[in-house]
Amino acid sequence: MRVIHGPFFEEWEFATLMGFSRDEIACPATPREIAQVLARWLGDDGYDETAKGVYDRLR
Repeated sequence: MRVIHGPFFEEWEFATLMGFSRDEIACPATPREIAQVLARWLGDDGYDETAKGVYDRLR
């Protein structure tokens, strides 16, 4: 979060490097929402948060 709100990059430089504005990146997402997106990226049919689903994702 410090990169988003910190003094590290000017606004134009941040958008150039990240490809998003600070406001677009600062959008809060829950860990579950992030896991669901990553599962879709990996081509999983659905997000399974059970122990079996966690084990299957390790393969």
